Parts: sequence; C-alpha cells; structure tokens
Amino acid sequence: MLADPSIVAEVVVRNRKSKVTDASGNLLFCGQDTHLVEAPVSSEAKEFDRHLRRYLRNGYVASAEGGVAGRAVGFVMTTYRKLASSSIAAIERALKRRRAKINGYPEGSTSSIGVTEFEELEDALEEGEDGRDDLDEVLDGVTVLGKGANPFFVDEIFLLNELCERARIVSENDLKLKTFLNDIVEALCREGKKLLVFTEYRATQEYLVEALEKRYPNSGICQINGGMNLSEKRRNIDSFNDCARFMVSTEAGGEGINLHYNCHVLVNYDLPWNPRRLVQRAGRLYRYGQRERVIAFNLISQDSFDNRALGMLLDRVSTIARDMAEVSHEFDEGLQTEVVGELLERIDMAHILANNREMEIERSEADIADAIKRAERARTLQDRLFSHIDGYDPRTTPVLHSFGPAEVLAFLEGVLPLRGIRIRKRLYDGRLLEIELPEGMQGKHSEFAGRSVARITVDRRLALQDQRNVSMDFASAFFSELIEFATSPEFRGEFASIHGPADGSLGVYRIRWQNDQGVPRWETLLPAFLPSEGDFAEVNPAFFGSLLLSSNSASTKSELAEKGSKDRNRVLEQLQKCADGELSTKCTALRHPNDVVLLAAADVFKNS
Repeated sequence: MLADPSIVAEVVVRNRKSKVTDASGNLLFCGQDTHLVEAPVSSEAKEFDRHLRRYLRNGYVASAEGGVAGRAVGFVMTTYRKLASSSIAAIERALKRRRAKINGYPEGSTSSIGVTEFEELEDALEEGEDGRDDLDEVLDGVTVLGKGANPFFVDEIFLLNELCERARIVSENDLKLKTFLNDIVEALCREGKKLLVFTEYRATQEYLVEALEKRYPNSGICQINGGMNLSEKRRNIDSFNDCARFMVSTEAGGEGINLHYNCHVLVNYDLPWNPRRLVQRAGRLYRYGQRERVIAFNLISQDSFDNRALGMLLDRVSTIARDMAEVSHEFDEGLQTEVVGELLERIDMAHILANNREMEIERSEADIADAIKRAERARTLQDRLFSHIDGYDPRTTPVLHSFGPAEVLAFLEGVLPLRGIRIRKRLYDGRLLEIELPEGMQGKHSEFAGRSVARITVDRRLALQDQRNVSMDFASAFFSELIEFATSPEFRGEFASIHGPADGSLGVYRIRWQNDQGVPRWETLLPAFLPSEGDFAEVNPAFFGSLLLSSNSASTKSELAEKGSKDRNRVLEQLQKCADGELSTKCTALRHPNDVVLLAAADVFKNS
C-alpha cells in the first residue's frame, strides 16, 4: 500500500477535524478561530524583567559547580523563568518564598524532596512535560538539594529584596491583567458568553480568580487544578456546564475533560513553554458535539525574554499558515488553525528556551527558525506519504469508506434475528426499529434501562427527540456486542454462501503492523478471492465493493453441501497464504508484522 514507506518514521498522520463529516457529508466540527492579543508592557515591568534576568544569570553561573546541588540551582532558575512567563503574581510569590527561606521565616520552610524525584522533575522540565501546576511550592524542596537555606550566590538576598519590591509595583498596575479583563472578558460578558481560561500555575489561577470575583461578583467561577481529587473536579465541571460563567483551569484540565456543552470561547492567559498544550487546551472545547465555532484568544505580553521568544514563535507559525492558505487551494480558513497546531507539535520550544541560559533573543530567533524549517519539512514528507498511497482498487476504495446509516441498518436487520431478537415494528421509514429482547438479554444493557422492549435507531435526530430511542453506533455497548457476535466463531459456525460474478471462495482479513517499539500502528482490511479453478488468490477483487452495498441471499443447502470440510480447509490455507504474503511485503525496518485475523469467509457462486 505504500510505495515509499521509509518516510513514515518522520511523520504522524491524522485526520483533520475541519474535514471530518458524517455519513451524509455534513461537517461534524464548526471550526476554530485563534486570535493573538498583545498586552502593552509598562516601564516598571521592563525594569523588573531586566533585574530578574540579572538575578537569573547569577544563578546559572552558580549552577556551573555541577553535581546535584548545581543542577538544583539551575532547575530553580529555569522554573523562575517559567513562572515569570505566566504572571507577575506567580513569580512574585516564588521570589518571596525564596527570600523567606534564606531569612529562616516559617513560610519559607518545607520538607526536602529526594534526589530521584528531583531527577524526574528535571527530565520532565527539559522536555516541557513537567505538568506541575504547583512549581513555586515544589521549588522549596528543590532548593534544599541545592544549598539549603544558604544563598545561591553572593548578594542574592539583596537582589531578592529589590526584585520583590519591583514585583509589587508591577502588580499594582498589571497591564496584562487589565488587557485580559477590559479587552477580552468584558466584551464576552456583554454578549453573555461563558469563558474558559487556561494558565499553567495555581499562583496565576488564584490571581485570576480573585480578579474575576472582584470584577464580576456572584457570576460563578469554577476551578480545576492538580490539587483537586476527581470528585472535586467533577463538581466544578458540572457547575460550569450548568450555570457558572467562568472556568479557570491549570494544565490539570488540559486533557480528558469535556467543557464544550455550553462554552465555545477560551483564553490562554499564559503561553506554555510546550506549545503543544495550546492544542490540548483548545481540545476541551473543539470536540464532537460542539455546536459553535470555537474562539481562542492567546494573550501575549512582551514582558520577559521567554514571552518574547514564545510570541515570536506563534507569530511566525501563524504567518506560515496564512501564506499556505493564500497560495494553495488545499488550505482554507478552517484548516489554518490546524496547520498551526501541526507545526507547533513538531517544535521542541521547551528545549530551545531551557538551553538559552544567556537569554539572548538572537540565539532563540535562530533556533526557532531552524525548528520551523524542520517542522515544515516534516509536513512536506507527510504530503509525500499521501502521494504514495495506492491502496485498494479504485472501484472498491470509495465503497469501503462510505458506510453510513443505511449500511448500519442493513447490518441490524440481518444480525438481530440471528441473535434471537425479534423486530416488532419498523417506524420512520424503517430508520427506527422496535425490538423485543429475549429473556437472557433483558436488563443486560444500561442504555435500555431494563426494558424488555426497546427502540433503536440509526438516525441521531430521532435519538435526540426521544430518550427512549437509542442511537446505534460504536459508543453503544449493545451495538458493540452485536459486532462481536457477528465476528465470533459461534456466528453460524460455517462459511457464508453468496452470489457473485465467478465461482470461488472469498476471505476478508484484518492485517495489522506494529512499529519498531512493538506498538500496533497500521491496520488495513484485505479481501482475498480464490477462483474455483485457480491455485492463487487475488487481493482486492473488483466485485468486493458491490457486495457490501447489495443484498445477497444465501444459497441453497444443496449448494452448501457441494463443498466438503476438506476442500474448505485447502481454500482457507490458500487464502491465509495470500494474506500472510500481503503482510510480509509491506514490512520495512520500521514497520513490523503484528497479526492477520480472518474476519469472514464465503463460498461464492456465479450468478446464473
């Protein structure tokens, strides 16, 4: 199927949401718009950044002594940079805690963390995968591994005092917070919109919640962070999906939760060092069932070296996506955001920033340019990959990808009686079936709520109109069980017998390959046909597609008797050899065989 499979290792192939449709060709996703909102930077914030960079450079020099202690100091400095990228509140709180520790104040004391835990944190930080929203608290334990309560370098306490005072002044006139409240939140609230706000750290989360409560009292503000247990998170999610206006979440809400039911607007208050998280955050709203076009605001402030570098990355990647939209018909408005996401996922921005300890913007600019070139090259390789796919016979490929409600309904009509389930009524032109469950199946499936008579449909609109109407898709346990039954050995326990253009035998196989790490990655459906007078089976017979969409009554028992079990064993051996050959010929150094599974077999009799 791949004429040039060696390039697979360079790319990750995915379906784009903007192109996904239902069986009728209707788009399932309404698209996403992303806006960059730049906050002005005050002179006080610029001065704070200048003094912070001086402090950080001194810390990095102190880390050069090596060993666990030196690495711990370097870890603290890099973490301060990440907190400063988030908000003035987050870095101010961390600096105050560090000052208190040196001075021996109770609020600066905490238990140490072990070397093993530190090394895990260190590796995760370098890869941009730390995922900790309480880093300012974690730092207290890390500093004990460094020099304990002693200063990292000469005059550290002097610089900390100066920084804490400058941070206080910036906090009193935080232009980033004002831009967030006045330019984004206020306009959305006037329109009655719910708002999902993301930040990396709890310190910033607390800062934003306090500001929102002050500006919009009694509006309902929910939170998700890593300090909550599952039940607490669930209560907040339910409240936001119900009546609350705001949800402020750390990265703990970046994956695995659904917030799209009544919200389609999000704000990224800070830009994570791992830009892939921007895609994950948007995924809380940009998912199946979202009825509105998702709107995302990325709030950018040039108030630190790292934020300037992150803003530069987003600007250049967005420019590339716009340019592609202008010169190629392949990219329309709905794809621009996804192209940005694809490029960001291929750029290791955390590594670029963490390695630039001198905080020289020219160096990061060059590294970003190289990373973007590599990301663009990966996209080019992806295009090459698709251009080398030849796949099934053109006459069968469209059919294999066109299963819809009609085909699901035909499957139900055929398999229900074989499962001992009686169809009592056919309603709405047959799109809804009223079925009677046998005694052994009553109460087994939760979607039927213990009823012995149930109503199932292939039409989602009918399912939404009446809660008794159960939609039949792969999310339904009942439908999944029918699929499992139809592919199990107990399903008739014999070859099917069908009519076709020639005498012979047909086998349908699932073939799967795995990568060099043993993870299953590729799968294909393989029909193979062995003519009665032939010794070699052919793959993807031209007539296979038509069989999928046509009714085909079983042949007579006399016809079934013509083929003995010995003959069928020989046929299966020949079909299996064909499938095994197809598996082996598509293997490469990175694509290894996984398994071959016979899904169905049939005797084919030529139409008279």
